[in-house]
Amino acid sequence: MSSRTLVPLVALALGACAHTIPPVALTPQTRIGPAQDFGLGIVDATPEWVKFDLALPAFVIGVRMTDAGGIEQVCNTAKLGRGTHIVRAGNRHDGRPAPSLNDDGYWLVIVSDAQTPPKLLAYRLESIMLSDPPLKDALNSLPVMLVAPRTGHWAAYYTTFGTPIDLSPSTH
Repeated sequence: MSSRTLVPLVALALGACAHTIPPVALTPQTRIGPAQDFGLGIVDATPEWVKFDLALPAFVIGVRMTDAGGIEQVCNTAKLGRGTHIVRAGNRHDGRPAPSLNDDGYWLVIVSDAQTPPKLLAYRLESIMLSDPPLKDALNSLPVMLVAPRTGHWAAYYTTFGTPIDLSPSTH
């Protein structure tokens, strides 16, 4: 190949390398549970709302947990279809104040093929609030308490809002 042909090819190749695909910003999240086919899970979150994608229709429980100890049940839905959904904070129906939107904390989205009865959900949330476990324990145990006894097809996703909270064990 002559240098006359090689130089334009190298220039073309370098020009193509200069064009880069912008990075996709994903919301860091943790997924727990046996099912992996419900989809991406949480795609974005703020203290006021959480956005999540479902690849399969699912019953959804949305919980907002703060480092100040607040646990807010935001939703317990009928089966939602595939696609992107948004759940908003402040939808309490029990008359108690919602945790402050200024607190830092976590959104927990639990999806399954079995609906959780509202009375069972209220009872389990109340019992976990009374036991006052560390936040990491509550995030991991709540989905197991709510859906695992009734179905093996579930997943739960959680992500931070506000200032990230270190959930790792203390090394001090």
